[in-house]
Amino acid sequence: MKWKGQEAQRLILQVLVQWHSWLSNRAASVEEWSLVPHWCKRAPEWIDKRWSAGDVDYFLRHKRNIRSLRETVDHLNMSTANDDLNLPDLRLLLASLEELEELLDE
Repeated sequence: MKWKGQEAQRLILQVLVQWHSWLSNRAASVEEWSLVPHWCKRAPEWIDKRWSAGDVDYFLRHKRNIRSLRETVDHLNMSTANDDLNLPDLRLLLASLEELEELLDE
């Protein structure tokens, strides 16, 4: 189970890098930045949890927080699915968090 936690942590960091890169590209132009919805600008802070990037054992002990993060990522994923903004894909992270949550429920 520990490797599943490590995989989830890696995917969280990967999504954050992709999202910040996407925002950075949009911020290069005032016109493009003004077209970015506010929720897109706030998404990294909703995904980036202080406890999620630390020790994997600490990460795995916070089952409720993992569930909350999965729900947040699920909402963001649904919001990005029908957008034409070419936002970072969250499906891999969502699947990893769902699998980790199932393992923790056992």
